[in-house]
Amino acid sequence: MEQSNTNGGLTASEVSPAVSSLEPLAGDVATWSLAPDELLDPKTTSLVVEVTRLGCASGITGTVLDPQIQYDETQVLLRTDVEKIGPGAHDCQGNDAVPVEIHLDQPLGVRELVDAACLQGEAMGTAACTEAVHWAPPAGLTRHGGVPDWQPPLAYSFVVQSSCGEQAFIGEYVVSVEEGAVAGVDPLRRGFDGIGVDSVPSLAAMLELARQAEREGEAEVWVDQDGIPRWFDLDPLLDSIDDENCFLITHYEEP
Repeated sequence: MEQSNTNGGLTASEVSPAVSSLEPLAGDVATWSLAPDELLDPKTTSLVVEVTRLGCASGITGTVLDPQIQYDETQVLLRTDVEKIGPGAHDCQGNDAVPVEIHLDQPLGVRELVDAACLQGEAMGTAACTEAVHWAPPAGLTRHGGVPDWQPPLAYSFVVQSSCGEQAFIGEYVVSVEEGAVAGVDPLRRGFDGIGVDSVPSLAAMLELARQAEREGEAEVWVDQDGIPRWFDLDPLLDSIDDENCFLITHYEEP
C-alpha cells in the first residue's frame, strides 16, 4: 500500500516551514502527541493531545501552560510548554502524559499539524521529536470543481475514516473491494466490530452519495494528484441535522 502520512511520519529535518516563531513561554519545554483515539480530518477544529515534559522530572509532567498556535498556508504549529520544575534532584524516568484539549480558530483544512517544539531548541533531535508532523492530509490534495468523473477499478483497497453525522459508520476501517463491491471491512482506531460490508460504501458509492448531495444539498470532494477522491464533505439535506457524511481516504491501492 502507499505510505500514508495521516499520523505523522516526517522527521523534523524533513519539515520545511519557516522556522516557528512560537517562542518558549516562561516554563519548560514539552512535546505532544495525538491522543490514541483522535481522528482528524480537514474539518477538525478541536482535538485532544497528550503533553509530556521533555526534561528529567521524576516522572511528572506537571501543569501545561496555555498552548500556543500559529497558522500559515501549509501548516498549523502547536506548542505546549509546561510550568517550570521545582528545585531539587529529579530522576530521569519517563514523564507522564497529560491530556489537553486544543481548540483551533480555523479548521485544519489541507495543512499539516506540527509540534513547534520539534522545529528548534532543545527538543530537536530527541526521541520525542523523531516525528514533527503529527497529522497531514493525503499528498497533493486539491478541491475538485463538482463531483469528479473518476471511475474506480473493479478491485482495490483503501482506508476510510468516517467522522461526521449521527451514524454507526464512525471510525477508521480498512476496506477491500472486489468486483466493484465491498468484500471486506476491518476496524482500526475507534472502529466498531459490528460494521460489516453492507454498512461501508465503496468509492463508487461515495461518489454517488456526493452526486445526490450535490443535487439536493452540498457536496465538496477533494482529489489527489492522480484525480482519485480523497476527501468527501457531504451535507445531503441543508435543513436537516446530523445527516452529514465525511470520508477521508488514505492507503488507496490497486492490485
